[in-house]
Amino acid sequence: MVYFVIKHAVEKYSTDLFDFYLDKHLVVRVEKQDRRFLRARWFDSIRYRFAVHLSDFIRLNCIDKEFVRYMNTFLDEKQFRELMSRYIRKCFKSKSAVNRRLEKLEDFIQMRIGRMKYPAVVDCNRLNHICKVLEVVKDHTTTYGAGSGVLWLFDDRFCLELYLSSDLLFFPYSPYDIDVKAVKKLAIYERRLLEAIRKIANIKEQEQSDRRLENVLETLEYVVLLIEMLREPA
Repeated sequence: MVYFVIKHAVEKYSTDLFDFYLDKHLVVRVEKQDRRFLRARWFDSIRYRFAVHLSDFIRLNCIDKEFVRYMNTFLDEKQFRELMSRYIRKCFKSKSAVNRRLEKLEDFIQMRIGRMKYPAVVDCNRLNHICKVLEVVKDHTTTYGAGSGVLWLFDDRFCLELYLSSDLLFFPYSPYDIDVKAVKKLAIYERRLLEAIRKIANIKEQEQSDRRLENVLETLEYVVLLIEMLREPA
């Protein structure tokens, strides 16, 4: 059975002169009721679990005494959904803001990656729960080695997981779904994208039955072309 815990944690930062501490409010998905987890207070002991920041759902200034009663305790899926839905509606008045956060809440509960504007760069240090989804689906998702990363082929999108990086790059199968304005942030990955294109082109020759690889190449080549076109003159 799955449970959800809303936790306060502390993250420690060290400098040459002194240490300082930052408060974190997290929502963590756990597989069992382990009382030792409720006693954990340091962010580093929690961050690599299936977790998100509470502020992804509600503003922290919406936390009241009633909400605090539900913190640091195990909530089942129904309890967690009802609590968060109630506070999302309490915290936000705009219908679009409420719907957006309710959708994000459901993505988290159901371990879905959710909707994105492509290309999307996901920082696993910040959006750890999305990166954890890959671990859950790895046994029934097609993957290929792609140079300095791993290519994940999903039904509705593909992903490049880069080695020695905390970032995941998500793309649509069709170049027509690429947001040109969002491409500029991929300039720092251009070399690795070119390496992936060469590797995937070789794989495509061997795996001709997987037609998605042709779509992957078409999209990545289009993205690299856009990066070059959008590059500022030296």
